[in-house]
Amino acid sequence: MENTKEGVVLKELGWLNSSKLEKLEEWPPEEILAAALSDDTSTGHLQQGARNALLQKYGYKSWESLISRAFDKQKEVPDELIELLTTGKSNQRPLQWALMDCMPGCQFRLHAHPNIELVYCMEGALHEIRMDGLPFTKSFDSDGAGEGILIGPSVTQLQRPWKFGTLQKGTWLVNEVGSIHKSFTASNCGCKLLVLWGGSHANIPEEPSMISEAVRSMDEKVCACHAGEMISETFLPNSERNKRGSEEKMKG
Repeated sequence: MENTKEGVVLKELGWLNSSKLEKLEEWPPEEILAAALSDDTSTGHLQQGARNALLQKYGYKSWESLISRAFDKQKEVPDELIELLTTGKSNQRPLQWALMDCMPGCQFRLHAHPNIELVYCMEGALHEIRMDGLPFTKSFDSDGAGEGILIGPSVTQLQRPWKFGTLQKGTWLVNEVGSIHKSFTASNCGCKLLVLWGGSHANIPEEPSMISEAVRSMDEKVCACHAGEMISETFLPNSERNKRGSEEKMKG
């Protein structure tokens, strides 16, 4: 697989404008969504899709109930989504909209998300190997260079499963603060994305060999699969493989 890492930002569409955050009935702003479209397609389905993805991720029943919660001054410390919608920031980081063009064989480094990231796949497909379970940290150290670059946590000693997933054309993905994954495009198919993000990830210095091996094996399967075929696979650390192998032998 060709490795063309992370030089993917095609166009920056602007930072979140905090002065417009009182109009949450119009969020995400239609001008941003329209700028991402290459034709006269209505932005209504994009707006609703973005909202539904956020509502599902953070457990709200409707956009109206979310707005009510956002401006209820009697509530406790706001959650990640409330912070984003009322301040324009996530985990105290400002967010911006951008278009990304990921060529076939593009790989992002294994990384953690220091802020909420909202992603829409406009063309093609984006694949990932994601660490299973809830985030184990939401605070990140600087690399010390004074440029605001953050470093992700070590995952070499974690005994968690990793799962393969695909963001298909026309669908949204929400990455919560602290989530960890490695995203990539297949060798035979790239993708174009609309992204709300903080401008950088918290890259993880040491990538377990299991992750790079998983990317290679899934790239081969994705390239060979038929149109519309869904692939699901879980990758286990050695300790989990041995444990489950012993359990299967006992059952036999």
